[in-house]
Amino acid sequence: MSSGTLHERIRAQVDALPLIDTHEHLQPESDRVRDGADFSLLFIHYAGPDLMSAGMSQRDHQLLCDRSRPLAERWRAFKPFWRAIHNTSYAKAVRIGIRDIYGIEDITDRTYRELSERMQAASRKGLYRRVLREKGGIAKAILCGPPLEDADLFVDSLYIDGQVNIRSRDEVMRECRAIGASGCRLEDLVRRLEHHIAFAAEGGMVATKLGLAYLRTLWIDRPSRSAAEDVLARCRRSDGQLSHAEAKPLCDYLIHEAARACGEVGLPMQIHTGIQEGNGNWIANSDPKGLVRLFMDHPRTRFDLFHGGYPFTSSFAVLAKNFPNAHANMCWLHCISQSVGRQLLEELIDTVPMSKIFAFGGDYIFVEGAYGHSVMARENVTRVLCKKIEEGYFTEEQALVCARWVMHDAPARFFGIDSTSTGEEKARRKRAAGAAG
Repeated sequence: MSSGTLHERIRAQVDALPLIDTHEHLQPESDRVRDGADFSLLFIHYAGPDLMSAGMSQRDHQLLCDRSRPLAERWRAFKPFWRAIHNTSYAKAVRIGIRDIYGIEDITDRTYRELSERMQAASRKGLYRRVLREKGGIAKAILCGPPLEDADLFVDSLYIDGQVNIRSRDEVMRECRAIGASGCRLEDLVRRLEHHIAFAAEGGMVATKLGLAYLRTLWIDRPSRSAAEDVLARCRRSDGQLSHAEAKPLCDYLIHEAARACGEVGLPMQIHTGIQEGNGNWIANSDPKGLVRLFMDHPRTRFDLFHGGYPFTSSFAVLAKNFPNAHANMCWLHCISQSVGRQLLEELIDTVPMSKIFAFGGDYIFVEGAYGHSVMARENVTRVLCKKIEEGYFTEEQALVCARWVMHDAPARFFGIDSTSTGEEKARRKRAAGAAG
C-alpha cells in the first residue's frame, strides 16, 4: 500500500470509486434551465423543514421560496433560522454543495446575492452532468418520478402507490379505464398492476417504488380475496374516500400482487422505510418490521429497503441479514444524520453480506444537495473503513474491496446497471493514484 496516513490512503481510494446513486428526485434539468435558481432553492425540502422545526413559520418559508418577492426581503426572513440549523446534517449537505460547486463557504449577508447569481449562471444545459458525473463521480443515478432526459447518466424507476392505494370509486374507475375494463372487478385491478409493472420492465426501468409509509402503516397483512373484494365493493358504493385503515385489506392484497408481479418480471421493489420527509407524521407507520410477511410470501422478489430504516436501524439491519431477498439501502441517510450513517454502515458491515449493502442515494430535488450528500457518504465510508482497519477487522485491501462493493458493485448488480467507466472516472482514478503517492 502506498505512503501517507491511513485516512489519506483510504480517502484517496474511496474518492476515486464511481458511485451508483440508488435514488433521486431531481427536477428535470430542462425545468432548472428554464426557471433558473437562487439560494432559496436549497431550502425547498430537507433543510426547509429544519428551518420550520427551528421556529420559522410556514408563511415565512413560503415567502423564502417565492421568487416574485425581492431577494433581500426573503433573505431577512431566512437569516435568523439559518444560524439555528447550521449544526444539522441537512445544512452540512447544503454548505458542501455551495462550497464545491460555487466556491462559497457559507450563506451570509455578504454572499447570498453572489451565491444566487452563480446558481442562476450555472442553470444551463449540462449542469447535472457537470455536478454529478464530473465533480461527484456518480456513474449512474436512479430517478424516481421526473422525466428521463439523460439516459447515460440516469436510469428510471416507477411509483406504484397509485395502483395499490385504492380508496374511492374514482380511483377504481381510473385504474380500470387504464386497461379498458368496464366491470371494475378485483381481477381488473390486479391486471392493471401487472400491465403497469410489465410496462416498467419492458421500458428499461430498473425498479418499482412504494412510498406508502407517508400515509399508512407498513404492517402488511395477508388478507383473503373476499376481504379485498368487500373493500372494493365499499369503494364502488362510496361517494367519498375510505380511510387508510378501512381500505387496508384491499391495499395489502394489491401490494402482495405487486410483489408477485415484480418477482415474475425480475424488477426489484423499493420500499420507503423510516423517517418521512417534512414536518410531522406518524413515525411508527414507517417501521420496517411489518414487511416480514411480504418477504416470506414472495421469496422470488427482491426488496430494496430505503433510508436505513432510521430510526429503526437495527431492525432494518436484521431484516437485510435474515432475508435473502431483502437489501439494505442507505439512500438519504447520511444527510439525515451523518453520525447515524456511520453507525449503521458499521453495523451493516458486521451483519449483512456486503453484496446487499447500498451505501448511497442522494434523494434530492436539487443537484447541489445530491452532490453534497455524496461527499458526506464518501466521508462516512472512509471513516468507517479506517476504524475497521485500525481494529484489525479488515486489512486495507479487504476494506477497499468492501468499499467497491457497497459504493458500486452491489447496487450495479442488483439493478442490472451498466456503468462502463467514463473519461471522468478514469481521470479521478489517476488523480487519486497520484494523491496516494
